[in-house]
Amino acid sequence: MKDCKDCKKAIPHGDSGHEWECTAEEYDIDNKTCFVPKKSEALDEVIDNQQEQPVVSYFVHEADMMQKDNDNERMHETFKHVMRDMHKAYIFIIVFLTLMFTIRMFIWNDTIKSMNQSTLEIAQMHHSEAYHAENADTP
Repeated sequence: MKDCKDCKKAIPHGDSGHEWECTAEEYDIDNKTCFVPKKSEALDEVIDNQQEQPVVSYFVHEADMMQKDNDNERMHETFKHVMRDMHKAYIFIIVFLTLMFTIRMFIWNDTIKSMNQSTLEIAQMHHSEAYHAENADTP
């Protein structure tokens, strides 16, 4: 074989001069070809990203994780304080509304009692006037 299947670059190889070898860097001896399949761009990006990832030591990583744990603990404590204050506000609102409703109902009941009392007084006056009127007509 004097030529490579793909690039047509072959030179004599060996002592006999009957062997030929391709000089291209992509040459595949098993398949006797220089064909290189085109890589996908996504695969290239993944490879580039893997090469660009910084490498940190175990101690730096552990220090970062410990700092993150401390941040989470502080956030949790803050969240507990906020939730406690929120619950206090809800309880205050419920107690306030219940108290105001009770006072309002007490005032309304007093109003109804006074109206009933007035109605009873008017009825008694009317009844007594009618009674006196009946007795006055009869000799």
